[in-house]
Amino acid sequence: MRVVLAVLAALLVAMLGAAILGEYQFDGFTGAAAGLIYGIFIAEAAVAVNRRGNSWLAAVCAVLAVGGLGWAIRVSIGPRMSFPGDIPGLGWVALVLAAAGAAIRARSSGRRGAGSQPEPGRTPASESGDLGSSSPERPAG
Repeated sequence: MRVVLAVLAALLVAMLGAAILGEYQFDGFTGAAAGLIYGIFIAEAAVAVNRRGNSWLAAVCAVLAVGGLGWAIRVSIGPRMSFPGDIPGLGWVALVLAAAGAAIRARSSGRRGAGSQPEPGRTPASESGDLGSSSPERPAG
């Protein structure tokens, strides 16, 4: 159930972001940078709901990022223009960056799952490598 909610959250962010980005042009560096940030935002919404990323979620986020940004670019170039022919070069770069940003962020999330154990903490004695001292972790003898 959590995965379905994660996809719905990503879809909502994709639609809202596309509606906002459709008002801007994609013929400059800021358009390409906006594509990257857009993809990362979509993946972040999905990972926040799912609590961790995976390959399947990465693929879904990349598809949503390309679809939403394609829609935004279509809106920004206008109804009388030819859609894929009149997409500016940096618009294509924005599409690639959106897909890559979404896939990488959703796949390599640093969040732990709810049931995972945290890594044990280090103490000064365990870091020094002093084998001669005894501790509850390393009894003498």
